[in-house]
Amino acid sequence: MPYPQEHACRLRSPDEFQKDSFKRTKRKHDGREYSIIMGRLKGETTMTEQAYRYPRDTWTVDQARSHCKSHDGKTFEPAEESKAREMIRPIYEFRSIPAALKFEEREEKPPVVSGYWIVWDKWSEDLGGFRERFMPGSVTETIKEDDLRAVYNHNNDWILGRISSGTLRVGEDEKGAFYEADIPLEAQWAKDAVVSLKRGDVRENSFVFASRPEDEKWEEKDGILHRTVLKASIREMGPQAFPAYPQTNAEVRSLIETVEYGCRIIAARRHIDPDVLMRKLNLD
Repeated sequence: MPYPQEHACRLRSPDEFQKDSFKRTKRKHDGREYSIIMGRLKGETTMTEQAYRYPRDTWTVDQARSHCKSHDGKTFEPAEESKAREMIRPIYEFRSIPAALKFEEREEKPPVVSGYWIVWDKWSEDLGGFRERFMPGSVTETIKEDDLRAVYNHNNDWILGRISSGTLRVGEDEKGAFYEADIPLEAQWAKDAVVSLKRGDVRENSFVFASRPEDEKWEEKDGILHRTVLKASIREMGPQAFPAYPQTNAEVRSLIETVEYGCRIIAARRHIDPDVLMRKLNLD
């Protein structure tokens, strides 16, 4: 898994090296700079070359592949366009808050469902390779500017309320972000939903969001990735019957892509191969 902006040449497997022994240095070839990943082989004290990295803006794929081959590289992988785009393309992700749901019946008015869908500055459980928290103000802009929707069980055919129609109210306070939606009893699915809500079968609020690289911070703490979201774009929120563990292939892919992205960010900061970090965190 190369860096998104670099072609990658692997000389030796990271498994042959001592953990946390990797360093990056620079070298030039025909006037073009490239990076060398070096580390100590197991049982040795001297540094050995493990991989090369070629900046895509100064090295073509053919130039990098040729250089790799001339240095007995074992594998070569170009910095694909799709991987470069992953650094800036928002990925929609699903989250939920247990026991955050409230249901209320009202006289001569539609019943409402409400609750917090984000609690500020609170670390989540392990989401499959990383933990996460949202900071105060992270959704202020999207609440003010976007036409948000409340959706039942993330089914876009079951819309509980929408800001532009006046059937959804969304806000934030010192605790977190909250919503209140009028349930449309004219729809049969809504009548069925009310039965489940009254019985307590559906007890959680969830939301769908995306954040950009510049709006989040990644760290490694105690052997697990930690992600702090400073700004996010919200697509929807609402009651959900199941927790925010992946339920579909798309949700599984979004978590995998998020973990891989976090590893690339931290690996680049430490000047190591992201595969090395993945192995260290048992994420490979």
